[in-house]
Amino acid sequence: MPARPQFKTYEQWFAWVLAKLRHGSWSSKSTNFYVWEFFVNGYGRFDKAMGRNTAKRPLVTFLSSQVDALRGAGDERTIERLRVHVLACREIMNHQVRRETADFLKNLEGPRTQPPERYVFKRERVYEEAAISRLPRDDRKQFLVAASKYLGGNFRTVPAFFKKLRRDPDEADTSIERWKITAKRAPVYEMWTFLVDNGTVFPIGGTVPVAQMVQGTFQVEPGQANPTLASDLQRTVPF
Repeated sequence: MPARPQFKTYEQWFAWVLAKLRHGSWSSKSTNFYVWEFFVNGYGRFDKAMGRNTAKRPLVTFLSSQVDALRGAGDERTIERLRVHVLACREIMNHQVRRETADFLKNLEGPRTQPPERYVFKRERVYEEAAISRLPRDDRKQFLVAASKYLGGNFRTVPAFFKKLRRDPDEADTSIERWKITAKRAPVYEMWTFLVDNGTVFPIGGTVPVAQMVQGTFQVEPGQANPTLASDLQRTVPF
């Protein structure tokens, strides 16, 4: 876990969090840890966890006021990023400070024109190199886009990806799966996953991704028209 400076006020901590979220310089696991740590250790015990607290205000009241300010400024993108990270560690936070986190999640939701989409994930199968190589052309292209996002680079063939994968002892046993994602019983997305908590989401039959999952946390691709897609996927992902 990267080093974190000490803070004397909620304001200092939240400004630091927002800068990290906007810059995209945190891995998802790091972001989730700090959000979780702030709720579990910060609520009512800010002196011990973060340094001396001079604000002396309830944590959730403060955070909700900050979200209201972001919403008033029209910064829905930052609110969505914060929402996704809070959702990613919701279970452990709710286990320890259920009422407080529930209140904050309610504030994060804000007004919505439609209820959250409820997706159902169904694993199609686990894939190995030979099986992927036998897939239809468009399916292989979809896989190569996801594989390129996972390892970096631009893989043009299935063997090229697996050749690089086998060079790294830590990646040699990477599990690769494809999932179907449905809404109202109709298939809407497909998702290739690597090591369970990394993956890329595509429209059914498409090769242009709409979202990524990085270390268990979803984020929408630039230009994606649905701003709540990441948080709606995060709510229902089974792994």
